[in-house]
Amino acid sequence: MKYLEPFANTPNTPQLIPNFKQPERKLLSVFLALLGILPSAREVFLRNCGYNAGKSCSFKSAMEVAFKSSLVSDVRPDGLIVCTRGKSEWAAFIEAKAEKNAIRSEQIHSYLELAKQTGVTTVITISNEFARTPDSPPYHLDVKKTRNIDVFHFAWADIRTTLEMLRANGGLDAIEMALLKECLDFFWDERSGVATYDIMPEVWPALERRLLRRWALVPM
Repeated sequence: MKYLEPFANTPNTPQLIPNFKQPERKLLSVFLALLGILPSAREVFLRNCGYNAGKSCSFKSAMEVAFKSSLVSDVRPDGLIVCTRGKSEWAAFIEAKAEKNAIRSEQIHSYLELAKQTGVTTVITISNEFARTPDSPPYHLDVKKTRNIDVFHFAWADIRTTLEMLRANGGLDAIEMALLKECLDFFWDERSGVATYDIMPEVWPALERRLLRRWALVPM
């Protein structure tokens, strides 16, 4: 796969039982490992990222990737996923945060620049920040930098809910169900770094005040 070839380092393979100390690394490792093992979870998530994975899609992922070429920006994404179907490939960089850590616009802008240099067409961010829709991230983006590159944002709580719905809908065999249960137990653990919408976007206070003014609930 062309996106996995130019790494300067040997990328970390996501693990269901990771040895990362940082909560965001643990969460991302477990989630990417789950996507690699459970096609139904992968299909649902990637569909929300604008890619129809299907069951025949070949999927690979890596963490903390860096590139060899001096022509490429010195940026190390938290994760990379690559999907292959026939001769076509689709790839996305991932930035993950946990607990009260928020996504920073300048960091995503650097990812966008790296994506243009490497041919990656999608950037995915995951944190505890709420987004109304996956294509409406809770941070500012320069629209000029997003040309030809899709950006999607997910809250960990949303991902957890999606996995719970997958479990409730059935259709999984006993091993898949057991695997999903173990991952969800981790996602529900208060030590995992997953929060339930207690971090609002930076623009929320100003938006709230404008709405209150519109309804004359606070002085102008």
